[in-house]
Amino acid sequence: MPMECPICGYARLGEALRCPKCQSALTMWKNCDMYGRQAYRAGLHALSEGRTEAAAELLLAAMVLAPEQPVYLGAYGRVLGKLGRYREAAFVLKKAHELAPARETKAAWDMAAALAERPLAGPAVFQDHQGMVGEMPGGEPEEAQPSATPEPATDQLPGSERPPDPAPSPEAV
Repeated sequence: MPMECPICGYARLGEALRCPKCQSALTMWKNCDMYGRQAYRAGLHALSEGRTEAAAELLLAAMVLAPEQPVYLGAYGRVLGKLGRYREAAFVLKKAHELAPARETKAAWDMAAALAERPLAGPAVFQDHQGMVGEMPGGEPEEAQPSATPEPATDQLPGSERPPDPAPSPEAV
């Protein structure tokens, strides 16, 4: 998404450090945009390495630096879901969907909202809109139906797939 002048809304800034329309200095805004991009990329890298907590911190930084970027909000919301922080995930995913409506973001938002409303009595099973079955912390199952083909249990939000776990080494067995 191209940057607009935060003062007057002029949309064709390019690489200018001053807005051609209102002459406002843009250095601080350009730095926030750049640092947000760096934090987002670092968050995705941490997530690919399985460092979910670190990814959450980096994606939060990206979201704070560039709150108008729905991609940053969507990624942060999905990571919150992976961490079981469903209320926060639902809030962030709702905002991401409002900024840029997308079916995947809406599905993740709906699932996070549903998981946030569950009681915390014991493990429960849920089935999402694609027939994926998983366990979640808290609550009792409500008419959980197994999918046609058994899927591994997961409480991940749609679009937050994590890389497969590496196979154990022969020495570990």
